[in-house]
Order: sequence, then structure tokens, then C-alpha cells
Amino acid sequence: MGQCLSLLKPGGSPEEGIEMMTIIKFPVVPPPPRPPQHVVYPPSMAELIRVPAARLPLIPDDDYVLVEYTRAAREIYANADLLIEKLNKLEECHKENNKEIGNAFTILCIFIDRLAKHYEDFLRLSAFNVDQFAQCRKDMASEGYKELFVMKKEVEVLLKKKKPWFNEIRRKIKAQIKHAHGLWEHVQKAKFRVVIE
Repeated sequence: MGQCLSLLKPGGSPEEGIEMMTIIKFPVVPPPPRPPQHVVYPPSMAELIRVPAARLPLIPDDDYVLVEYTRAAREIYANADLLIEKLNKLEECHKENNKEIGNAFTILCIFIDRLAKHYEDFLRLSAFNVDQFAQCRKDMASEGYKELFVMKKEVEVLLKKKKPWFNEIRRKIKAQIKHAHGLWEHVQKAKFRVVIE
């Protein structure tokens, strides 16, 4: 029907006149935002994220845990910085319609997986009571891993578009770098007396 609604006059019959009323138009309201999709982490990582830190004591005079703990944090820091370099290479290949785009994409995914592995190592070593801030650093690493896991899924989707959204991917990588730098700075402030090769 049109924009008018026809009603009978009160007390009138259908043969008598019909009164026309204008329908009021309301502005179109956009649908509410979709709730975030439920993310399912790998079972081993979900368990590492869930359990508390500092539940195991350190063995006196054994620096192995402290060395590996510090090394894992440093590797998170170093590998996060490399992501932007790999994304730049991928974007360059895309602009030039280079045949190497598949390799560049694979390399970016390998570096994302490598970073996830370093987060996993750090979260495993967070089980040891390295100091009173172990839980705080574990929480920082957990958040970094969660964002990295979601970022990997989104990178795969965003790069399959006809015109990939490199700026969106770059924004997510910068957030990951911020997480990694914050974690590394926190570990450095602890001043563990260990030598890392």
C-alpha cells in the first residue's frame, strides 16, 4: 500500500466517506552491533591462560627458569617488531602484483605463529614464582596472546579481499607491538640477575 492508511469514521458505515490518515515515518535505526564472536583458543593455551601464575616454587641456585622466562619475553619483543617488516614486504608485493605475494603471506603467518609460540613458552614459565609480579606479567602475556590469536584469524580474512586492508592489519600489529614492548619493559624492571645469550 501507499503512505496512507484508510480508517472508517467513528459510527459510520463503509459506504459513507473514508478518512485518510498519513503514516508517520520514523528514521531508520541501524541494527545493534553484533556481539563479538566467541573465540575458541586451543585447549592447551586456554588452560595456560586460565591457571594462576607463581604456583610453583623456584629451585634455589638454579637460574634455568629465570633465563628461559627472560628469553621468552625478549623473543616476544623481538618477533613482534618483525611483524611490521613482514607486512610491509607483503604490501609491496601486492602493489607490484608480484608473484612472490604467496610467499610473503606465508612468511607473515609463520612469524605470527612464531610469536604465538613465544607467548606459549612465557605462559608456561609463568607457573614459577619468579617474583611478586609474576601474575601481572602473565596477565599481560595472556592479553597479548588473545589479541594475537584473533589477529591471525582476521589477517587471513582481510588479505583474501580484492583490496586487502593493510591499514587495519598494521593497526593490529602495532597493538601487538605495544603489548610486547610493555611485557619486555616489565621483565627488564625486575632486574633478574641472569645472563641471556
